[in-house]
Amino acid sequence: MLAGTGCTLHLIEPFGFELNDAPGPGWTNHDLANVVVHPDLVPLATVLPCHGQQRGVT
Repeated sequence: MLAGTGCTLHLIEPFGFELNDAPGPGWTNHDLANVVVHPDLVPLATVLPCHGQQRGVT
């Protein structure tokens, strides 16, 4: 569904699994989706639609 909508999936590490081994039937086409992996929450806050305002993130 994600690949068909053009949305971006933001993932925050650590996952607890490898992206290649991700569980679930909906993950089979993840190579067609726009997936961005962030090492922690702070880098994610800089790309959110709130233009980098860190809503409670320190």
